[in-house]
Amino acid sequence: MRWLHFKRYPRCMSDLDRARPQFDRKVRRLTWACLAIWAGVTLVPIYGARRLNFELWGWPFNFWMAAQGCVLVYLALVVFFAWQVNRWEAALPSDEDSGVQQV
Repeated sequence: MRWLHFKRYPRCMSDLDRARPQFDRKVRRLTWACLAIWAGVTLVPIYGARRLNFELWGWPFNFWMAAQGCVLVYLALVVFFAWQVNRWEAALPSDEDSGVQQV
């Protein structure tokens, strides 16, 4: 019966098990928000390019968004997402902190 390997479960539910679903919901919400911002930054200048005909730092705004603006927003989204999720992960309790003993 050596081929049977049973995972050792903790005797009680740890704080990590209670906090994990809330963490997953927050990350999912943040992912959808970043996706909505990405879609807006990508599609709005395309559909409204003719109406967005004003100058920004000496360049037409629609050209600026296509050449640089969208890429900078994408980069800012990735940096913000990584920073925020790292903060949330650091706030999660770890198994060592909860003092849960393995059976």
